[in-house]
Amino acid sequence: MVQGRRVYEIMEGFWSAVAADPSQPEVFREYGRIWTQTPKVLVSRTRTTAGHHTQVITSDDAVPALRTLREETDGGIGVGGATIATALLRAGLLDELVLYVHPTILGEGRPLFDPPHPPLELDLLETATHEDGVVLHRYAVR
Repeated sequence: MVQGRRVYEIMEGFWSAVAADPSQPEVFREYGRIWTQTPKVLVSRTRTTAGHHTQVITSDDAVPALRTLREETDGGIGVGGATIATALLRAGLLDELVLYVHPTILGEGRPLFDPPHPPLELDLLETATHEDGVVLHRYAVR
């Protein structure tokens, strides 16, 4: 997992607490344990330390460091955070985009991606609708 600071701090605050909370549903506790135990990379301009098996790299060094991580890692690497996702798209380091659309209107917020240069073309690989109305869209990056 590679996460920008904002996404990491949301995840850190919620999932680390849920992991051991017996009042939470087992599926939440299970993901909380997965999140706290899985190796992660935090990309940040401001944080220098993080718990829960997390390596911190500065955003100035992020693309070269993540290029090396990708070359040395078997399996998939998930990315959470608009700034780092855009930087990795521009560097050609993302093979797929997996997007979940939740049936909620927030009214404001940051765009999911900054404008890529040049625009990216995607190929639809999969869609799925979950019973709670969440829709998965999975695309290959051309």
